Amino acid sequence: VVHRVRCNECEDVSVVMERSLVLSLPAMPPSLQQTHSASSHEQVEGTTQTLARVLERYCEPENMCGVNKYSCPVCHTETEARRNSLLLAPLPPVMVLHLKAHTLAGAADV
Repeated sequence: VVHRVRCNECEDVSVVMERSLVLSLPAMPPSLQQTHSASSHEQVEGTTQTLARVLERYCEPENMCGVNKYSCPVCHTETEARRNSLLLAPLPPVMVLHLKAHTLAGAADV
């Protein structure tokens, strides 16, 4: 996995390559996680996700703002930034995908 973070202040791009055999992925989109009760076992219409869609969502660009601001090592400011994650081929022969069914209300996803 390659993570790219671009600082909105100085426009520096930080690239980190991670050789992880475990990916922790939210199984539901953030918009549905907030409205779907963790104690409810009912099927929410339109929540069926394919593994391909979950991986696509993992790789979508993310704005880092609010409590998740980026601490830039170049301009030494805590600023908004844009993060992209990419899955590179070849993937390892064995990889663990942890699908998170629920998140705690107000908890930051790290």
